[in-house]
Amino acid sequence: PTPLINRAEELAHLDLALARATASQPTTVLFGGEAGVGKSRLVREFGDRAGGAGARVLWGGCVDLGAGDLPYAPLVDALRALTRELGAERVRDLLGAAAPAVARLTPFLGGPLDLPTTDNDARARMFEGLLRMFDRLGESGPVVLIFEDLHWADSATLDLLTFVVRSLTRERLLVLGTFRSTDLRPGHPLRSTLVEFDRARRADRWELRGLRIDELGDFVAALLSGDRPPALVQDLFELTDGNPFFVEELVAAGQWSASRVVPQPLRDVVIAQVEITTEAAQA
Repeated sequence: PTPLINRAEELAHLDLALARATASQPTTVLFGGEAGVGKSRLVREFGDRAGGAGARVLWGGCVDLGAGDLPYAPLVDALRALTRELGAERVRDLLGAAAPAVARLTPFLGGPLDLPTTDNDARARMFEGLLRMFDRLGESGPVVLIFEDLHWADSATLDLLTFVVRSLTRERLLVLGTFRSTDLRPGHPLRSTLVEFDRARRADRWELRGLRIDELGDFVAALLSGDRPPALVQDLFELTDGNPFFVEELVAAGQWSASRVVPQPLRDVVIAQVEITTEAAQA
């Protein structure tokens, strides 16, 4: 796997957040940053550590479909993995009366479907049932709920996240989210959610930075089995501003300093960021 360089401060903060959650002080931590800066690598490292220490890690990611939203995508991901582990009957039991409402989104749970009087009735039952499930899961150890790529979250997912974060009291739950801060254009729905969390002091928000040049040298050495040519390190730092994904792609291309050929995956990432700007900015 790609080496994790200089995230000791962030990992220590997450370890402390998990300790608080274990002591029935639920906590929410959100990591922003540009594409490729290492958000997913950080939460993957922490998730593995937390799971190894006895926490139950529920993991889900938002999806960019382009043609429309996929409601509650990270929740469905998390429940699918939980169902594989515990079985559908046990998950329905944990959800209690909310199981039929949740089953409308998760056919793999089986059982009868909820036919609510209104959609709001079903959503209220589902949200309360999910909070109850997290609480009951926490009886045997802390729970880490990870929602990745919140910049792609649909409004339903953001409503669920807001409900859970605002409703936590004594649950043994750590909520962890990631998002691309560079994708939050004016009017983006996640912006108002983050503002509300900040105003209510319901979440710790971190902005991940790129690697410093000395850290980038360590990263290059890890990628090149100990070799860290000073000229290459300086060149990469000036071109990437320490973005680990950009560095890894350029190093993998080989002979970067001589060829100056930008790998296609890196070109695609940069172009995707350029395409969402105004025509004047693109020019």
